[in-house]
Formats: sequence, structure tokens, C-alpha cells
Amino acid sequence: MGITFSLGVLNKYTILVWAFGIFIGLFFYQKGNLFKNKWLYVSALISLLIFLPNLIWQIQNEFPLLKHLEALNEKQLSEISPLDFGLEQLNFPLTLIISLFGVVALIADKKLRNYRAVGVASIVIFFTMWLLKSKAYYVFAIYPVLFASGAVKIESLLSKKPFWVDVICCSILLPSIYFIPEATPLLPIEKFVEYKNLEEKNGRVELTGDYADMFGWEEQVKLVDSVYQSLTPKEKKNCVLWAENYGEAGALKILGKQYNLPNPISRHGSFWTWGYGNKDAEVWISLGNEKPSVEYVFEEVVLIKIITHKYAIGEENGIPLYVCRKPKLNIEKWWKDYEEYIFD
Repeated sequence: MGITFSLGVLNKYTILVWAFGIFIGLFFYQKGNLFKNKWLYVSALISLLIFLPNLIWQIQNEFPLLKHLEALNEKQLSEISPLDFGLEQLNFPLTLIISLFGVVALIADKKLRNYRAVGVASIVIFFTMWLLKSKAYYVFAIYPVLFASGAVKIESLLSKKPFWVDVICCSILLPSIYFIPEATPLLPIEKFVEYKNLEEKNGRVELTGDYADMFGWEEQVKLVDSVYQSLTPKEKKNCVLWAENYGEAGALKILGKQYNLPNPISRHGSFWTWGYGNKDAEVWISLGNEKPSVEYVFEEVVLIKIITHKYAIGEENGIPLYVCRKPKLNIEKWWKDYEEYIFD
């Protein structure tokens, strides 16, 4: 559990909310006797040791996490009302009903009393997320365990009426089949577009964010690589890849490995803390930065291409790729001056 928890936190800090819920829930497991067990604290120590490098990094960089959360709250979470959070749970009514059975069973059912801690933890996590004005889907991962508990309870109640167990199963499963291709990318994109009867407008197909976010990255990286490979050996050694946002920078960082591209820089989010690379670079390849931004920094700016993609998310469609030379600003100062805007 210690290893799992620390790896979870390294992926997403909201795991701390889940840990808080489990911490409270454990007081209801064997009357809290687990807190007398040394292995709980060994587990906590393992978690701390694995997470410690990240914690040190946060301290050294004045806690970017808190700045990110502040920006997220101002730009997005402040607009979420408690009512919206609650209503969005109703999007899947049958699942919710069975999950509510699960909560009650975990808390009150004598046969499930060994798992009461799970029920308490679930309630604490749900209401903590609600009070923190989280997005509704942040708490969706709680439903599988509650659904399983509810299923156990309902099946026990209907043990003498198996027909109704089948009816409930079919009522939940059959309507969900239609949505499986939407929830999970099982179909090739062309088949999915046909399945959802989506129309192409101006060469674009509007997909949901989960689907659209899967497209466009390969094309961006390939184009950057083609420009990079066109440079002279000397220019390659003195080249910076400058991405506008963390998505583009992440694509260059991860997908760029197969092309042996240099590490990208970006002023967006935590990428800013990793610096501006070679401030004396001869060539800067700019991905996603608009014309005013690049012309503000460089004397020579050449547009290579406007990158479009039929399926990519809107903000990653129609993005420019520039080759820039001759900075007219002090790069170090320009980078530092942007610190207050990195999470915009």
C-alpha cells in the first residue's frame, strides 16, 4: 500500500484526498487497532521515501503545486457550484442507485461490517471533493467499489428471487452497451465517426475532448523533426524547441525520443521551472506560439506551416510552426518575467 500510494501521488496529487479518506476510515476497522501495527508506519515511511524527491523539488521551486491549484480554482473550479457537482452524479442513475445501496451496506450491514472502513472512507472522500469544489468526475473512481458492495447486498436481498437479479443486471448492462465505443476507443476513428453520425464541417469533425486529445501529436512531432533535420549540424547543436503549452511540450518530450529530438522548453506550467535551455541558441523552432509572441522575441521569424488536423482538439488545430533566429531580448530576463503567468 505504501508503494502504491506514493506512485499514485507522483501521478496525481488528488490521491492525497483518497489517502485522507482511508486514514479516517481505518479508525472504523477493528476499532482502529491497525494504528498500533508497526507495518502501517513502515508503509508510511516507504511512501515518504519514494515521494521525497518530488517534495524536495516542490520546496526548491516554491511549491508550483499550490500556484497551479490557485490558478485552477480561479479559472475553473470557482465556477463549479455544489449543485452541479451533485447533479452530475445523476448522469448514471442505475449505477448510482446500486452504489448507494453499497454505501448503506458497508456502513450498516452486519455481514459487511469488516469493510465498514471502506464505506466511511468513501463518504469522507466524496464530501471532501465536494467541499473542495472539485470537478465531478474526480470522484467517479469511487463508484466501482461501491457498486460491487451494492451488488453483493442486492443479490443477498434477492437470493430467493433470482429472476429479479437477472432483470437488474440486464437493466444496467444492456443500455450501457451503446455507450461502450464512446467511453472506450474500441473502434477505428472513421468507424466511430460513422457510429456517432458526426458531420464534417470545414474539414473538421468535432469529437469529445477524450477522443480529440488523442490526435495531432504525432503530426506535430514529425513536422518539428522534419524542420530540425533540415538544419546544418552546427545549427542542430544550437537549436531550441519551444512549445507553447505543456501538451505540445509533452508530445515533443515523449514522442520526440524516437527521432532523437532535443528536450523541449515551454513557459507553460511546471515546464517553466525546467528552464529555457540554451539562451545563446542560433535557431529556435517554435510550436504553437502565435505570431505576436515570436515576433516579440526574435528579429527573424519564418512561418513553416499552419498545422491542421481533422480530429484534433480545437486548441491544437490550426497552430503555427515557426523557425526563429536572432533574439532581440535578454532570454533569461524574458523567461523570468513570465513566472506569474505560467499557469494561466
